[in-house]
Amino acid sequence: MFIINGWLNGQTREAIRESLGIKNHNSISAYFSKLQNMSVQLVDALLEPLGGVGKIVEIDESMFGKSEWLFCNFW
Repeated sequence: MFIINGWLNGQTREAIRESLGIKNHNSISAYFSKLQNMSVQLVDALLEPLGGVGKIVEIDESMFGKSEWLFCNFW
């Protein structure tokens, strides 16, 4: 549970490893990898696909940054 709590709170692998007194660096990395895979699977299972027949999807271009604007003003 300590590893899961640390992962959810953004603690580094090294901090968790030291707190638990684990010498093997790969142990915490394996747990982190497993937690990441499980979270991706959970999000994929819970989210509905965007769009579909008879649905309109609008995209807010401001969410993608201002790279074109920066490039034009740079030169």
